[in-house]
Amino acid sequence: ISGFTKLGEYNGHGYYISTADWNWQDGSSFASQNGGYLASINDAAENDYIQSILSEMAFIGLYDLNTEGSLEWDNGDAVTYTKYSTSCPWCNANGPDYDFAVMLPWDGSWVFESQWVSRPIIMEVNCGGTPTGDLTITSCQTDITETLVAGTTETTINWPSPVATTTCSASSNVTVSQTTGPNAGSVFSAGTYPISYTLSDQCGNSANCNFTVTVNTNTPSGSCNAIPGFTKLGELNGKGYYISDTQMTWDNAHTIAAANGGTVASISSQEENDFIANLITDIVFIGFNDANTEGAVVWDSGEPLSYTNYSTCDWCGLNTAENDFGVMLNWNGKWSFNNQWVHRKFILETTCGGGTGTSCPTTIAGFTNLGDFNGHNYYLSDHSLNWQAANTEATDAGGYLATMNDQAENDFLQSNIGNNLVFIGYNDATSEGTGVWANGETVTLDLSYSNDTDNDFGIMNFWAGTWQMVNQWVAKPYVMEMNCNGASPAPVLPQSTLTPGVKLIAMYPNPADDLITARMISGSDVEVTFTIISAQGQAKSMAVNQLSKGPNEIDFDIQNLQPGMYFLKATGKNVNQVIRFVKMN
Repeated sequence: ISGFTKLGEYNGHGYYISTADWNWQDGSSFASQNGGYLASINDAAENDYIQSILSEMAFIGLYDLNTEGSLEWDNGDAVTYTKYSTSCPWCNANGPDYDFAVMLPWDGSWVFESQWVSRPIIMEVNCGGTPTGDLTITSCQTDITETLVAGTTETTINWPSPVATTTCSASSNVTVSQTTGPNAGSVFSAGTYPISYTLSDQCGNSANCNFTVTVNTNTPSGSCNAIPGFTKLGELNGKGYYISDTQMTWDNAHTIAAANGGTVASISSQEENDFIANLITDIVFIGFNDANTEGAVVWDSGEPLSYTNYSTCDWCGLNTAENDFGVMLNWNGKWSFNNQWVHRKFILETTCGGGTGTSCPTTIAGFTNLGDFNGHNYYLSDHSLNWQAANTEATDAGGYLATMNDQAENDFLQSNIGNNLVFIGYNDATSEGTGVWANGETVTLDLSYSNDTDNDFGIMNFWAGTWQMVNQWVAKPYVMEMNCNGASPAPVLPQSTLTPGVKLIAMYPNPADDLITARMISGSDVEVTFTIISAQGQAKSMAVNQLSKGPNEIDFDIQNLQPGMYFLKATGKNVNQVIRFVKMN
């Protein structure tokens, strides 16, 4: 075709590069005059083919000149595939001044240029001879389950690649690509690993082969494993008993016990009571309480109250409206009561045999369960926060902002977040350019980009799984990770999930214009006075609100405030706290 050099043919279409440079709009008109259009790319195979025959940067048909952010193809095809560049620091991303896509010849990724830039164009022509045929998978590995040899923590697992046949008239070749999970022959530790392959032919047909690899631990029957954060006391009648290494409130003990697959200990016999009493040297929390209904004592485990051993020591804490939570006295094994503010170590009780002693909850209020990978569970928040507030909330909920230790874990999370941009734990807020994980784990995988002095916090994107760095004001959903099966490293367990009084976690959105919301956790049902104070120390508004025990959110109307910095002060019983926010125009 005059004015073009033919590059080749693929899947019934011809591809040509112009011998002259054009801006995108004139190039589109020139391609139309010659019976074609600027190339539209509908899958990775087509993109790879064009890259393989391209030797210079050239315009393709993707653009959003009509509506910013609403990308479309020159020929009207639906946008079903994209490959935006994340590795070209001097290239332009799509934005108000950059509406027209260019393919980079070295990796086939796409960047954007303005209407004034001229480059060669890639014209695509339908040759009228589209090949046909069908693709059929003939062999796909079924689910694999293996148990570790006793005393080992890892094993190597192999499987054959899937096989397919095609009747495609263009070629009998089938391309096999692994899209999720570790490769065959990898070393696996305990956990469940999703594995996925995509098989495709030159007619555009594709099919998937999916299976899971599950590796179980080999725990001797009747044995309870060590649990991070606890000291094992011993075993009795198929139960394991542990004492926490740190002190906390009874409410916190309940949360941490559940996160580790057990309960605050329940006692059903004199034998069990004496067993625990002989192993403790401090007053410790046990599982009985009447927090829900005064006088109706229950065990944390839900077991019936078939045995009691109450103390008559009045100064040790009698059961009153204020004292709802049970303790065992170390000098005689008797039981007394403490209030919700007291911090003590507690006794964790688990069932022994066939497990690692830890588990993760299936549901958590405010989160969607994304599933488990390699002994860890992942939860997507139902709300948006900035990174610092998300980090605080995840820790208070018993987890931490997700860490990505290898590509397989990253692929798993990317495949489960849907069309969301989500915060993970990666950041360089403390030392610019040195990325760290929020929970202190070592950084062994780094997929970050757009990092500068203003952008310190990592967001995983859903289309490539890479991590865009954003500033402290951006609010997004976040992914919380929990260690479910004792996999190393262990999570950083919170010292408190419901601290005494009221804990102000975040103000969002922050900055705000007309309405701002305070997110907080209260250790009890309590009345709190909220005062908005200007940067000059003047009180601008005051409101009294009744908080309930647990998470709370309160909206504040700030439309009458002048732009600037303000403080929200919370005062009341066991609370005197201030948090800063900014009012915008």
